[in-house]
Amino acid sequence: MTGKILNSMKVLAPAEWTLPVAIVSLTGGESSRTITEAAVSITLPIVIVIILFQKHLVKGLGAGAVKG
Repeated sequence: MTGKILNSMKVLAPAEWTLPVAIVSLTGGESSRTITEAAVSITLPIVIVIILFQKHLVKGLGAGAVKG
């Protein structure tokens, strides 16, 4: 898997890197613990926002599914 990510780093400019490629490039790809910590720190705020606004998300999705 790391080989694919390293190849992506060669092909794309740093401004076009996806998060997995950027994490591996910043951590050096040497420690899976560091990569895991970076991935959790990126996804945790997203999960918190979804949990906080879950009621509104479900309400909006339900209202959008009704044919009128």
